[in-house]
Amino acid sequence: MKKILLAACIAVVLISCSDRTYVVTPSFDRDTFDRERQLWLIQDIQNYSFQQEYQLSNISCALTTLFVENGVAQRYRQDDYSDELYALDNVGPTHYTFFKAGLLLLTISDLYAEIERFANRNLYRIDIRYSNLHYPTYVEMEHSGVQMEYGGDNTCTIWFIRNFIIDPED
Repeated sequence: MKKILLAACIAVVLISCSDRTYVVTPSFDRDTFDRERQLWLIQDIQNYSFQQEYQLSNISCALTTLFVENGVAQRYRQDDYSDELYALDNVGPTHYTFFKAGLLLLTISDLYAEIERFANRNLYRIDIRYSNLHYPTYVEMEHSGVQMEYGGDNTCTIWFIRNFIIDPED
């Protein structure tokens, strides 16, 4: 009995001291994604606003409201810092970019395109929750040891979308 207990204790110490490698099993519900994306596009909602917050690994970005007009991101407000609206320059309906404030701002259609881009690599576990208006409310893209275009060796990217308003007033 003492030998079994000793072996168990040694095993626990060895396991706790070992180098851990986190392996992500790629998974993505393509059928649901395609259906929700198609339903989003059919609605043809062109003028809307929503709050987004995203995390790249351990970096949390500010809560930001994005205003979309005619399907194009036009203005944003950093809700954690002020009520001031900022105009967006050089942003088209299928483009996203970092801005001086370090924000990654995506329209709903751009977010769908970003998810698809990651899904096509087949290296990620992607979890998405959708609203009754067929836009993602929560997106988690988990990957391991992959160099990301917008910063470092991220292991997880998470988007939160809330307070979606059709035809908003500023």
